[in-house]
Amino acid sequence: SRQSGDLQVVATQSATQSLTCPITTILFQNPVKNRICHHIFSKEAIRAMIKNKRSIQCPQFGCHNKKVSMDQFDDDLETALKVERQVKKEQRERQLQMKEEEEIYEN
Repeated sequence: SRQSGDLQVVATQSATQSLTCPITTILFQNPVKNRICHHIFSKEAIRAMIKNKRSIQCPQFGCHNKKVSMDQFDDDLETALKVERQVKKEQRERQLQMKEEEEIYEN
């Protein structure tokens, strides 16, 4: 039904949003988690923000961690796995949608 389809889209958008780097606004790539404030970023994005500075304020809006440095980050394997699952799910959904569209055109 149309309504359940809309709910599925909202759920998918919400899941994707929670897997999105706040710096790049795209799905996390090599996610790292800050041990102090627990915010997650794509490794290269946070590295580029910190660059040659000793530390920066956490780029997550409203965070009080004012001394973020690369040595505070650990690879976030849990988030990496969630991103991988989300990408595979989106690929399956696209394939299914393409198949359904092909069947419509064939009939």
